[in-house]
Amino acid sequence: MMDTRYLQRHLGSCLVECLAEVAEKRPLDPIEYISNWLYKYIENVEYKKQMAAESVKLTEEQEEYAKQAKIEEIKKAEAETIRLEEESMKEAEMAKQKRSEDLANLPGAPPANLTTVDEEEN
Repeated sequence: MMDTRYLQRHLGSCLVECLAEVAEKRPLDPIEYISNWLYKYIENVEYKKQMAAESVKLTEEQEEYAKQAKIEEIKKAEAETIRLEEESMKEAEMAKQKRSEDLANLPGAPPANLTTVDEEEN
């Protein structure tokens, strides 16, 4: 009775599968076949656990990669925005400089080499 409960608790369905295979294949030495089958079953269970752990790790790495790719995409977009703003500022500065040069070339405009005089506050 104790042996039966022990086998059900610790071997459960794997022993049922094993005995079904022994009945189907009818090996010459069934005891050795069962022992080898159970060892192989344990290896298979460990392999499945390892594969499941690797699958979880792979999923986590893929999620981390996706996060990093999104961050890189945001950084590139920000860099492009900054570059466009700098180009816009340079163009505005060049337009301002061109306007002042055009104004300096008009008749009656003061010479371009005049210096700015600061007024004193009293």
